[in-house]
Amino acid sequence: MPQMPIYHSIERLFRSQLTATTELSQLLKDENSALIDRDYELSQQIIKFKQLKTAEIESLSHHQAALLASTGLPNTAESLNKIINSAVGTTKTTLIKLRSQLENSIQVCKDQNIINGQIIAVNQHSIKTALAILRGQFNSAELIYGSGGQTITDNSGNPITKA
Repeated sequence: MPQMPIYHSIERLFRSQLTATTELSQLLKDENSALIDRDYELSQQIIKFKQLKTAEIESLSHHQAALLASTGLPNTAESLNKIINSAVGTTKTTLIKLRSQLENSIQVCKDQNIINGQIIAVNQHSIKTALAILRGQFNSAELIYGSGGQTITDNSGNPITKA
């Protein structure tokens, strides 16, 4: 059975992880707004803060692994469950609550990161398409129509910049 101090260490770790993931979640929401507004300078600043916050979260993860290793347990969800389930009273309730909040915060971060990635992908596609149009490089799978409405099969026209 883990000794009493491990419970306090796990609680402090969970609180630190929850704070860090909550802050990351806010950064991801801010990034989302910056991406929607196409505020690229703000996006770049947020990326730097995200990198710092991600490094902090990774450091806390390494601390968790070391903490579990000090008890002779591997860094797994089952090990955390074992420690939490061996706690009693309010300590156990607090650990369960914090872990649940942490899992929810992590999921919010994952979901927002997916959305932001989709916005970035759409923006990249729009930029590539615009550049292709400017260069006169049309996708051969797309139908292109002439001024009379006829389909043009030779789409190697002049780039718009040379018109």
